[in-house]
Amino acid sequence: MLKTKDQHLCLNIYRTLSALQGRKELTLYWCPGHSNVLKIKEVDKLAKQEADSHPASIQDSLPQRLSRVCQNTKQKALGQNQIVEPTKRYPFKTDPGSMHEVRATWDRGIVNLLFQLRSGNVPLNMYLFRIKRSAIPLCQYCKRPETVAHFLVFSPNYRQQKTKMH
Repeated sequence: MLKTKDQHLCLNIYRTLSALQGRKELTLYWCPGHSNVLKIKEVDKLAKQEADSHPASIQDSLPQRLSRVCQNTKQKALGQNQIVEPTKRYPFKTDPGSMHEVRATWDRGIVNLLFQLRSGNVPLNMYLFRIKRSAIPLCQYCKRPETVAHFLVFSPNYRQQKTKMH
């Protein structure tokens, strides 16, 4: 029976070779990795001391979630609540200060509506179609995709109201 620290390695090799039994002829030569190396006992002793002085594994120092570390690093680099790159969900660049000012001075319902308009999650046909609440994503008046930009700027249905506002 093997009595070495690396007994599991030898057993894995033995099991692999047993599975190949009868298929091929195999000759295994064992060569110790550090035979005839000067001061090997001293090196082993130093390695053991180093391993004993740091009992915690390297896994303990690694973060549990890499995504969380990336988010924290990005927040530290950019500052709190600063969005500097457009995303698919929020395809706009924003100055966080302006939104805080709006939030402080305007009514909550208007702020929510403004955020919905900016994010595109407002109950227009394009959004309702995307969440499977509308049969078609088109404007009922001009039959073009009813997006926020279409609703606010291009839709002929509200042209009179928009001209009165200007």
